[in-house]
Amino acid sequence: MSWFKRDDGEYESGPGGNGGPDPGERNVRTEGLWTKCLGCRQTIWKAELEANLNVCPKCQHHFKIGSRRRIELLLEPGYELVDTGLRSTDPLNFNDMKPYKLRLRQAQEATGWTTQS
Repeated sequence: MSWFKRDDGEYESGPGGNGGPDPGERNVRTEGLWTKCLGCRQTIWKAELEANLNVCPKCQHHFKIGSRRRIELLLEPGYELVDTGLRSTDPLNFNDMKPYKLRLRQAQEATGWTTQS
């Protein structure tokens, strides 16, 4: 992904001729080090973004983070998980368009959580 484009659309040919080396041989060392803010369109170094808890230091735009990362940020270091065997049940035998037990099973399969019998 290129961040900059030439206005005239012409590029100088590199040492490989015909616009440089073969695209399969290119090695981009900076790939994944920078990200573009959706709020202010500035390029931000990813390490700076992570140090700022995924908030843009220029415009305060909040980037999305996963649920596990959010929990890690909320809890203190060295936290201990409790009640890991706790599972949802259907004591009322609730039925909607689909039975609730079927919905639970599908959600557990989709998220990777296994059911405990």
